[in-house]
Amino acid sequence: MPETIQKTAVQFKEVNSTTVFISETKANYADSKALLEKNSLRLMAYKEALVLIDKNPELKEQLKGKWFYLAGKGLEESEFHTFDNEGKLTKGKGDIEKTVYLWNGKNPLSLGVHAGGSARFGERRFLLNANSGPQGVAPVVVGVRAGHEVAAPKIEASGGAKFTPELKEKFRTTVAKVDGVLAPELTDVLKEALRAME
Repeated sequence: MPETIQKTAVQFKEVNSTTVFISETKANYADSKALLEKNSLRLMAYKEALVLIDKNPELKEQLKGKWFYLAGKGLEESEFHTFDNEGKLTKGKGDIEKTVYLWNGKNPLSLGVHAGGSARFGERRFLLNANSGPQGVAPVVVGVRAGHEVAAPKIEASGGAKFTPELKEKFRTTVAKVDGVLAPELTDVLKEALRAME
């Protein structure tokens, strides 16, 4: 870890009851993850980050002109997208505040929140980046509480009926059994589906 991180206690501050915690600590990908874990926090998925920042003007204001690491890695395309209230991406430009540019690559994801003229000139508020390597030092570390799920759409059974507690428990048990057996990317999809059910 960088010398400044080792010598000083890193503090995270929640932004106005948003469930998002920020530390004004410069850190690369590995250090960002480690600092969050040490403080019982985790990296956000890009959908969470987009939705939470979009819904909270104070959070957006604090993050303007900065970028930070997210959970996940790799993007296959470089182009403009808009996002909805659940963080789902659709190709094309829309309102600047709902537009994100995806920059393809195989590296860990990061999210830039453009300020003022940069947002207007670039015709988007956000940059979802998988092009920069994990050694890049982000100006802030941002995360949410471990175990806290945000912006996951609720899944309903066909006909609009909600999943029963018994079915959820069966699914939870099944996910636990296959965790470590299946490839991590498959297990992650199952875990995301489980979180969406709850």
